[in-house]
Amino acid sequence: MAAKIFAGGIPSTYTQEDFSAYFKKFGDVNEATLIFKHGVSRCFGFVKYVDPKVAKAVVGKIHRLEGKMITVKFSAPSNANFEADTPKRFWVGSINESIISKADLVNYFSAFGLVNDTFIVKNRGFGFVTITFSNPNKAEMLENHRKHPIKGEEVEVKVALPKKHEVM
Repeated sequence: MAAKIFAGGIPSTYTQEDFSAYFKKFGDVNEATLIFKHGVSRCFGFVKYVDPKVAKAVVGKIHRLEGKMITVKFSAPSNANFEADTPKRFWVGSINESIISKADLVNYFSAFGLVNDTFIVKNRGFGFVTITFSNPNKAEMLENHRKHPIKGEEVEVKVALPKKHEVM
């Protein structure tokens, strides 16, 4: 049975061929896919190794590409913790409000699912986006990749956790 891993923080200069070649040097690969949107690398991808032992060894290593450490971990199964049509809230940081608006957030995150709500905390550089996913792969892509380019600016995205005193 093949084992799927997630690789994040891939240099934007990497091509599909570079990505595949890097991960093939560890063992036989069923599939290696660097994710692109509109011809621009999203700086993450997925690799399926033929042998799960090879995947485990790859996950256990520290990886550096172009001098930067990248994230390599087992990919969550597509349906793990996935509830179709259940909204999920994300924290979005490093928002440059002079460049990125609520409409820009809606435009960008609509590629992942139905955007139910957006909120930018004025003059604080962060906000929240609530999305309803119909596709577990889109949810996985958003949850497993922290850096996202919006209008040429890199923002950080994390699943929003309720404060300890809040009840959801």
